[in-house]
Amino acid sequence: AADAVTGAKIADDQINSEHYVAASIDHEHLSDDCVDGDNIADNSVGLAAMAHGTDGNLITYDASGAPAHVTTGTSGQVLTSNGAGAAPTFQAAASGAIGRNLLYNGEMQIAQRATSLASSTTSHGYQTVDRWRVNINTGAFTFSQDNESPNGFSKSLKLDCTTAASAGAAENISIQQHLEGLDLQGIKAGTADAEALTLSFWVRATKTGVFNTILYQKDGGKFAVQNTTISSANTWEKKTFTVSGNTADAIDNDNTKAFTVEFWLSAGTNYRGGTISGSWNAWADNEAGEGVTLNIADNTSNDFYITGVKLEMGSSATDYDYQAFQDELRRCQRYYQQVGTPTQDGQFCIGASHLTSAGDQTRVGYFGQNNLRATPTITEFGDGLRVIGSGSNTPVTSIGDINVTSGSAYLQFNAECTDIGDDNEIVVVTNTANGGIKIEAEL
Repeated sequence: AADAVTGAKIADDQINSEHYVAASIDHEHLSDDCVDGDNIADNSVGLAAMAHGTDGNLITYDASGAPAHVTTGTSGQVLTSNGAGAAPTFQAAASGAIGRNLLYNGEMQIAQRATSLASSTTSHGYQTVDRWRVNINTGAFTFSQDNESPNGFSKSLKLDCTTAASAGAAENISIQQHLEGLDLQGIKAGTADAEALTLSFWVRATKTGVFNTILYQKDGGKFAVQNTTISSANTWEKKTFTVSGNTADAIDNDNTKAFTVEFWLSAGTNYRGGTISGSWNAWADNEAGEGVTLNIADNTSNDFYITGVKLEMGSSATDYDYQAFQDELRRCQRYYQQVGTPTQDGQFCIGASHLTSAGDQTRVGYFGQNNLRATPTITEFGDGLRVIGSGSNTPVTSIGDINVTSGSAYLQFNAECTDIGDDNEIVVVTNTANGGIKIEAEL
């Protein structure tokens, strides 16, 4: 009769596979969860026994721990982790440059000009660490290449407040790096395939507060702003900022300023009141400083440090892209080169030439360390240059008519001096002890 034989009437292990007709038991005859890993021998379930899926699907687990499909990607995309608690996704790969740093001297290792310099209340320009420009409208600071650094780095750029002040309405304090368009064609700005950009960096300050991280594309006049918070004083913290690709505005393929990374550490009222979206929009002064509370000029005990700055293609931050010291130095020398230092002992030859213009001008040829971005400015420091002729030794009074040979590190300039001899007399131009020249082609 139906149900006359039950499980209670059958001794354990009395029915085995020999008593079953092939395929007579399927999943409808098994109770939920009655078969687990303890009931299945190793390697007993092959691919043929698994449920069919869609070609290209991968399996992950959802928030409840249940298996789930990863949304199928398209050809050329890469599987990208979105962190714990979120399923991985397929995303477009940045063509040929994932992980490469688009910035220069992000480790703050190169400082050709000086390792420390005190600023005035209004100070703008390249002060110490190469390629990093500091703009000061409020208070006064000492800028330096400092040894304070997080694990994996040995140097940082430090701003040390020496004169406290409150920011005026049109005043701000910022750290910037400008990039030329020749370096940025790979991000495909202005096209449907424009790459997302991710900025990552390490910061430390003697106080907590908010500063603004800005990506500004000059070609097109667009920028993206993020409020970045220092959560713990006197602690190195890593920060990131990701912005989608700018599909609207192309970057010119030339050697002019095209893109800027900025950190705003103080801002007056003219730079506040806007709404920050974190995405590309037209530059607006009232967004650049909105939300900034760090105000590093409000006390002479304030210090700010930054290092490990990296701008890369893609929507997630990768490990820092370290460069050999000599390679990084050479890259920086496209924008700045210096002959001589304020602390050097003795002098050495810059170039040999001949006198012209009745013996008071010499045309100097000089092979620099790298091709310069553009025709540079050349300025003396200390006693700078001297022209040495037949029994004469006279300072250079001015430098002019600077010319750079295209595609070469060779440049020429006129060195004016007092009359020391006849035209065509061979002379040597030398830098003096504790003096020299600065050759600058910065953006």
